[in-house]
Amino acid sequence: MLRTTKNINKLLLFAICLIEFALIMASLPVYFELNDDTGMNAIASGAVSGSPSEFLLFTNVIIGYLLKFFFTYVPTVNWYTWYLLSALFMGYFAIQYAFATKNASLWLKIFKHILILALIMTSLLTITFSEVAVVVMIGGILIIANAEHKNHFELGFGLFLMVLGALIRTDVFKMIMLLGVPVFVYLIYSKHYRKLLYIALSVLISFGAMMIDKLVYHNHTEYQEYREFNQIRSKVTASDNSQLFDKMEIFKAMGWGIADVELMASFNLDVGHLKFTKEKLKRVANYDPGLNKKRSLSFLLEHVGISLKTLFDFIKRQTHWLLVFCCILFLLIERKTKALLQVLAYFIYIVLIAVFILIVIEGNLKDHIAFGLLLPLGLMLIYFLSFDRIFKWIGIKHLNYVKTGLIVFCAVVLFIPLLKFNMTKDAIINEFEITEKMHAALEARPEPFYVSWVILQYYPIFNLPFNMSKAYSLGWSAGSPVNKDKIERFTGNRNLGVYTIFNKDIVWYFQNDIYYKLFAKIVYEFYLKTYPNRSFSRELIKVTENKMLIKHTYHIKM
Repeated sequence: MLRTTKNINKLLLFAICLIEFALIMASLPVYFELNDDTGMNAIASGAVSGSPSEFLLFTNVIIGYLLKFFFTYVPTVNWYTWYLLSALFMGYFAIQYAFATKNASLWLKIFKHILILALIMTSLLTITFSEVAVVVMIGGILIIANAEHKNHFELGFGLFLMVLGALIRTDVFKMIMLLGVPVFVYLIYSKHYRKLLYIALSVLISFGAMMIDKLVYHNHTEYQEYREFNQIRSKVTASDNSQLFDKMEIFKAMGWGIADVELMASFNLDVGHLKFTKEKLKRVANYDPGLNKKRSLSFLLEHVGISLKTLFDFIKRQTHWLLVFCCILFLLIERKTKALLQVLAYFIYIVLIAVFILIVIEGNLKDHIAFGLLLPLGLMLIYFLSFDRIFKWIGIKHLNYVKTGLIVFCAVVLFIPLLKFNMTKDAIINEFEITEKMHAALEARPEPFYVSWVILQYYPIFNLPFNMSKAYSLGWSAGSPVNKDKIERFTGNRNLGVYTIFNKDIVWYFQNDIYYKLFAKIVYEFYLKTYPNRSFSRELIKVTENKMLIKHTYHIKM
């Protein structure tokens, strides 16, 4: 009987989580936040090349092969969206499941459930594959850590989620494993060796998947070179302004002036740009200001300050996260000294990881990194919440009022992101329509080849990505074998960069917005300085009443 009740409760929790997701997806215009996802979506679906591809660059090729299969045989469904949403849902459900199986009163479970939903809401309203990987990985670890003794279904589900997180983004897998060290230490201390075995097995399978990914890229030389170049380019452009200043010595050695550094800092660098060759970028990426500086106390303190500021700025921007972290006041009122010390110790550990990422790996703490670092801390805080002392103070007479007030507090925390997103709903839908018209206008252009610098991510995520089969896409897709194919069809030479095509009209299209107009200006100044004898024409193409495409045509005689 008890077992049946538990199974019913699990099914009920699954249904509640599914309804929550369905209501949000049905009522709000959810979209991909970054062009990383729209780019991988376009690659997997074939919108870029005309045929689906497994080479997603940031996501393991195993997922790429699966998406390629589904897009090949059922091309009318956006499988990339369904795969990410399914992964996010499983990770979210796993986190809620881990909390719901703990002994607590029903109202406290509801309280914690709503707070967890508020935290995960950040990754649902504007989806990024990196944040999905964070949720999936954390869900996997929590499911294994909280699994019942010898419950192989729960342990297996946790293992599957951990491996899935590694497939979605390897860097996130490494970060979450590092963040999970205290949990693993606890499992060793409490002699949960079976759970540790499943975690170890997930790590082995994940590393096996990484080896398969490397082997596939190794057997496709162009994609391997493209990914290596892109990793170097990302490392160079990831640095913040202070780090750019530290590298002025190497910039001068490369022959780069202030204008070049600003270009490098503001935009992804395109293959073929004469000043930014692979060899130069590699030297800049590997430049080290010296171990003495890195060992200095002032250097470390500076990066501790940057890490703290980045993390607190992230929490402040996400108002609902700020309210969740305000729950630490309840721990203070409850006088949970041990819990507070654990939260503080884990926060210090997180800051140390942030400093390590900042100095050694990334060069800055992007939003998905801040999300990944802070989500475990938020969940830890929610885990320790209880109101025993507060309830004793209040007394039985007013207990229901207090519980109602706390649930109302949860509802406010939850509805803040929903309300903010709903307030921009019309603007987002309008942006969907404008972007669709922009790409329809581009697709209707007569040129067989053009360079596109037009926004990609504003479209409903269940729609298929925009057709870009004629466009040479900039950003991280620049220099890809697909772009090389397009240049070869246009020029007969696949080894040219977009900046080194001669004796042909090169057409650039820019969106008529501040960001894109700025890049149009930079491109124009580059051609003017590098090729004084080039010819140039400019045209405005009306798309809507207020939106236009800017067309630049360059011709370089050599």
